[in-house]
Amino acid sequence: MTIDERLEKLMESIEAMRAAGAETDKRLDRLAQRHEALAESVELLRASETETDRKFSEVAALFRQTDEFIRTLAEIAKRHEERLDALDGGK
Repeated sequence: MTIDERLEKLMESIEAMRAAGAETDKRLDRLAQRHEALAESVELLRASETETDRKFSEVAALFRQTDEFIRTLAEIAKRHEERLDALDGGK
């Protein structure tokens, strides 16, 4: 193999490495874009989770309030029934 043939092979190898490097750069760019998109999705999910937690807390408070109202109404109904029983028994 002559020196020119060796140089030609070396130049071909260098070109092949450049092409592989360019492909690697493209792949890295695509991975960086995907990473950025995933990071944005995670941020949106976190914001959504925070909002969901807030709404859940509000609903839980409304359930506690409703439970208290129902218990109060049950106590009023019980007293009313006792009063009616007392009136019926007194007649």
